[in-house]
Amino acid sequence: MKKYILILLTFCTILSFAQTISETEFDNGSKISVELLNKIDHKKLQQLGLIWGFLKYYHPNIASGKYNWDSELFKIIPELSDAPYEQYDKILTNWIKGFGDFKTQNYTTPENLKMKADLDWISSSGFSKELTGLLLKVKNAERKNKNHYVSLLQAGNPEFTNENPYSTMISPDAGYRLLSLYRYWNIIQYYFPYRYAIGQDWKEVLGEFIPKFLSATDGTDYNLACLELTARTNDSHAGIYNAVTRHFFGDRILPLEVVFVENKAVVKNYYDEKLGKETGLKIGDVILEISHKPVEKIIDDYAKYLPASNYPTKLRNLSFQLLNSNDLSVEVKYLTDGTEKTATLKTYLYDRINYTQKPADAFKMIDEQTAYINLGTVKSKDFQDIFEKIKNTKALVIDIRAYPAEFNVFKLGKYLLPHPEKFVKFTVPSIISPGDFYHAESPYRRCQQQRFL
Repeated sequence: MKKYILILLTFCTILSFAQTISETEFDNGSKISVELLNKIDHKKLQQLGLIWGFLKYYHPNIASGKYNWDSELFKIIPELSDAPYEQYDKILTNWIKGFGDFKTQNYTTPENLKMKADLDWISSSGFSKELTGLLLKVKNAERKNKNHYVSLLQAGNPEFTNENPYSTMISPDAGYRLLSLYRYWNIIQYYFPYRYAIGQDWKEVLGEFIPKFLSATDGTDYNLACLELTARTNDSHAGIYNAVTRHFFGDRILPLEVVFVENKAVVKNYYDEKLGKETGLKIGDVILEISHKPVEKIIDDYAKYLPASNYPTKLRNLSFQLLNSNDLSVEVKYLTDGTEKTATLKTYLYDRINYTQKPADAFKMIDEQTAYINLGTVKSKDFQDIFEKIKNTKALVIDIRAYPAEFNVFKLGKYLLPHPEKFVKFTVPSIISPGDFYHAESPYRRCQQQRFL
């Protein structure tokens, strides 16, 4: 069983933040324009994002919360914009030196290290000798097991505290769009346990999305850029859910539940029995086109906005959006009993649908010797009664195809095994060495990160 972190993005989806740094100069605007940023080579903006995030989590004076790190970004950008290209490294060097000195120490690699932080870019980016040396010194800085911007919950999941959400910025200016990209990108870089499984060098994604975020000048384009970025993590737990993204897919819906079977959109059920039957479509019918657009085209258009760990899951996520629309009615072409038909169907707001679907059985007997438990609906309080009923049966089917109704792994295990067995290793991130992940047998006894000589 692996852990995951829920990915949330500044401005798009907001965690419970608490701003503790008093500087508010840029709270109503970054004073950074697209024109100003375009004076800086995009490769340099990529490197700035790398350095800014690295300092945020690695420099002990910055990690302590002494500086408003958002504001410091907005202060350095004009200096870089007005400087000759060959002066960039010197400006960044002086900038970093301005945050004070610190002690260094030697670090060792523990045996339980699962994934090492990606910091090779410090030496391979072509920085000046002085800037490279300074960044390597920060890498070896003496750090406490505490960071103003991130903390670990009891289970080892990171919580990104003390970040200003700037919640009134529906359509952030260019500086704040860049800040949003830097924040999220560095969260993945240092605290995403599946960075190795993304499928491409995450640093390349940063470079690719800089122009996308700079050109996203309205609220819809900005939210879609954020959504597309989250999808690049290839993690089914990622996502952005707000009024803008909801309207993009459609605020209204047809009363039909659809699933993808062999890449075909098939009617599985009716959300509302009465309204569903009124559409004329039957369970098993195949949706071919919606508003004259083939389903295959809809998949191509929406795929980049659907975070998922694999293609079938991407299609599953699309099934919840496929029949959405902002129109009062849509034209649907479908295949029923081997015949193609077309119908104009009324759409409904979500709160106008009477959801008549019944939850799946939590427990049933398939036959006299075979029991069935659905983890999507079963509650742990029922285990004692269930297992008393099935104690003399020969087989038990445990259906894990739905999201569990409760986290009942340990309680269920007590009924399946005669004594405790180790069955999982947890992946635990590091505050002292951000980007490093460790194996731990229990999230409640996290690695103490003793890496010092």
